[in-house]
Amino acid sequence: MNFSTADLSTILDRILDTAADNLRVAKILIQLGLDPNNVTSDALFNRLLEIFLANITLANMFALVGAIFFVATLLTQTMVPLRVANMVGCAFFAGFGALAGNVATFLLYLLLLPINAFRLRQMLNLVKKARSATQGDTSMEWLKPFMTERKYRKGDLCAKKDDRPMKCS
Repeated sequence: MNFSTADLSTILDRILDTAADNLRVAKILIQLGLDPNNVTSDALFNRLLEIFLANITLANMFALVGAIFFVATLLTQTMVPLRVANMVGCAFFAGFGALAGNVATFLLYLLLLPINAFRLRQMLNLVKKARSATQGDTSMEWLKPFMTERKYRKGDLCAKKDDRPMKCS
């Protein structure tokens, strides 16, 4: 191919033709082990079932259960059940990594377990403190670890009231 006479549209046409050749349905069907001239829903279903059954392993079952718990974390609305479901999912994914021999997956999910446990413990302690605060102890001391102290000078603007700046007193 002479690059001095090639224009951009010719090059793009060749790229698109090559991509179309590689993405043809017939090639995909052949890779799935199906005859492109005789594709029925039964043949397709049976072939997909064969592929599914051939790939059932203990490691893949661990990954499936881990994925179910991962989806559960996406559907939960409160933090405590989210952390619990995430810890269970991480345990199953760590099991998958160990059984599949994938060290990176195993280490990632093994390291996520104590992080989630630590955050769950923090959340449970916060809930416990909030409950005790509502039981009659009107002290706000339990909120101090979650706040930062700010110092203002006389004349500083510290808040807005009705879209107007308000002076700190």
